[in-house]
Amino acid sequence: MEKGLSQHEVQQRLKSYGENIISSESTFSVKKLFLSQFPTTINAILFVAGVFSLVIHNMLDAFFIFIVIIINACFGFIQEYRAQKSLEKLQEYTAPVTLVVREGIEEQILAANLVPDDIVILSEGDRVPADGLLINEAEIEIDEAILTGESMAVAKKKNDTVMMGTLILKGNGTMRVTKTGMQTDFGKIAKTLATIKDEKAPLQKNLDQLGKFLSYAALGVGLMIIPIGIFYGEDLLPLILVSASIGVAAIPEGLPAVVTIAFAVGMNRMVKRGAIVRKMTAIETLGAVQIILSDKTGTITQNAMHVKKYWLKEKDMLASLLTGCFLGNTATLIEKGTGRDFEIVGDQTDGALLMWAKQQDLKVELPKNAKEVHEHVFDADTKTITTVWNRNGNRFVFVRGAPESIIAKSTLSAKEKSELTKKLEAFAKEGYRVIGFATKEEKHEWHRSREKLERDLTFLGFVCLYDPPRPEVKEAVRKSRMAGIQAIMVTGDNEHTALSLAKEVGLIEKDENVVTGEELSKMTDEELIKIIFKTRVFARTKPEDKLRLVSILQKHNIVVGVTGDGVNDALALKKANVGVAMGLGGTDVAKEAADIVLTDNNFATLIKAIEEGRIIYKNITNAIVYLISGNLAEISLVFFATLFQLPFPLLPTQILWINIVTDSLPALALATGSRDETVLSKKPRDPKMPLLNRHRILTICLIGFSMAAVLLVIFTYLVNTTTEEQARTVTFNLLVYFHLLFVMVIGRHSLKKGNLLLVLTVLIILGLQILINVIPFFHEIFHLV
Repeated sequence: MEKGLSQHEVQQRLKSYGENIISSESTFSVKKLFLSQFPTTINAILFVAGVFSLVIHNMLDAFFIFIVIIINACFGFIQEYRAQKSLEKLQEYTAPVTLVVREGIEEQILAANLVPDDIVILSEGDRVPADGLLINEAEIEIDEAILTGESMAVAKKKNDTVMMGTLILKGNGTMRVTKTGMQTDFGKIAKTLATIKDEKAPLQKNLDQLGKFLSYAALGVGLMIIPIGIFYGEDLLPLILVSASIGVAAIPEGLPAVVTIAFAVGMNRMVKRGAIVRKMTAIETLGAVQIILSDKTGTITQNAMHVKKYWLKEKDMLASLLTGCFLGNTATLIEKGTGRDFEIVGDQTDGALLMWAKQQDLKVELPKNAKEVHEHVFDADTKTITTVWNRNGNRFVFVRGAPESIIAKSTLSAKEKSELTKKLEAFAKEGYRVIGFATKEEKHEWHRSREKLERDLTFLGFVCLYDPPRPEVKEAVRKSRMAGIQAIMVTGDNEHTALSLAKEVGLIEKDENVVTGEELSKMTDEELIKIIFKTRVFARTKPEDKLRLVSILQKHNIVVGVTGDGVNDALALKKANVGVAMGLGGTDVAKEAADIVLTDNNFATLIKAIEEGRIIYKNITNAIVYLISGNLAEISLVFFATLFQLPFPLLPTQILWINIVTDSLPALALATGSRDETVLSKKPRDPKMPLLNRHRILTICLIGFSMAAVLLVIFTYLVNTTTEEQARTVTFNLLVYFHLLFVMVIGRHSLKKGNLLLVLTVLIILGLQILINVIPFFHEIFHLV
């Protein structure tokens, strides 16, 4: 093994070559973002209203209207800037890492810190982090489609070039970095690419459409006030100002920004809970997930494998079995502290085998002239790893993997195979993950086919590993059941091992099936859909089985979430409504295919993410109901007052003030509300349900028209008993207080959980309203008495 660079050499190269990153032209500019807030339909209407005020020499109204334009722009800028920074912060969590050898020690570093001449260890499923040359003799297969467009995998051998961004589909290897960052082939291509604008989430698109519809409706109603007023003998200019003001007030201009903030804040909350959202669309889909197809190892279990026991066919076979643990092993043990403790880098199962072999009294030292001739990596069909080893001119084959496959490929008699199968089942029922070992001396050429190499094996024994369930998973399973979500374990492990674990964490209760991959392959889609809703465990499955399950469920309009970490999981992750990749040990291919990455690989974290997704969606709908209800109340009040030949209950400056204080901040406080445990006590949301469903439309109409009716009655009474100014002052204040009362009613769950922003918002608006009523200077601006 090469020792790699020293830290001093690394620092010198970083200064010379820079970081290993692909830089791109930033589309984000603070100046552009601020200026982009002004050219809007709303501001155009306000500007026209301000000009009219100047024409009629109403300087106070004109001044206030232009101030409103600036304040609206500032609100929009602050919200969008905050959202942008929140989203940029997430990139820190998704920075790619790679395994290098420096000063003779393997260590995991950020890929950005790679420099030329670094020694990088490549594993199946990794994305190549820089351009380089393979320096070992193991053959690997790489998908170079990202650069060449060629879909077929390319075999690479020693001294072949590997390129940044390509994917390792099979095998493991070591490379020496030759080029980094913008000097790589990938970097050269990146220089020619234009920046692409991020696609909006469906919810944002729906809101944009809703906003346009409401804007046109509001402007239409506002314009209707003008002919009605003229018919009743009102002056034209005041009518135009009121019409423009009420049209602006009724437009929910804060909706897109509020939703963007809600997404950004929610995504950051998810990160803190261990879930990185890669695609914004996943947030709204999370709340609709009905079935989760979950991996077992590392997701439901701790992925802290350790050997609990072993069984040998013959006592003198221990040395060979231990040799089988070393060969073809992709993990590495890194010494910690005193040398008695080790950290496993790489596959946890391989690491557990290495650790156990190291702890045995019988030390296995491979001869100096021993050499690995060829390695066949893990095969998803046979679930075996095969290595050909040359020792003193003799070739040996070592095979380990699924015990059923090892037993079937051995020279054991039928009776011995039957006895071993019973012993295997007994170990599996205890909850152990059992690995079989076998060997043989190979007298033919080493490059024989894998199938021939794995024939007529001498069975060595079993190694039993135990991976305990995560302590929090049992509660997470209970919550998922309560939330109407069916959790299904899909694992490559033995059905007895999987069943034991499923019972331990509460997945299996009663009358629920356990189906093996073999049984699954014999079922038609029609037969499978009949039993899938009563099944909690699919064992001994292949990666394509997971993809098939997803496809069948989606054909029956089921919203599916899938977890995965391997190259072969990528198709299922991509196909699923929500693909969830494992952040610890998961392949780059899986992470890029997924919508969400779990930083701790924990099933409980996935349930927390679903809870957060439901909370975000509920908060957004609460904000929408609040905004539209309040705007409906304002426009209805003025419209019906005009229709009934009453004086204007609100003047332009009062309408604009209400629009400023009661729209942005309260809606934002609702949209970023805190936790609400009640969301997991309800069934998943129907993804086809429109944003404004029947219930929400009825709620909006009930609240909006009720507020308008109450205020209209009060205004009519006061106009007949006092002055217009007094009636208007009372109505103006009551409308603001009604908004505050309404926002607290809608956000009551959030208030119970200590939504400080909502509390502060109510107090600030209340304080501002009191100030403009007690300070004489504001009386003239807002026409108060």
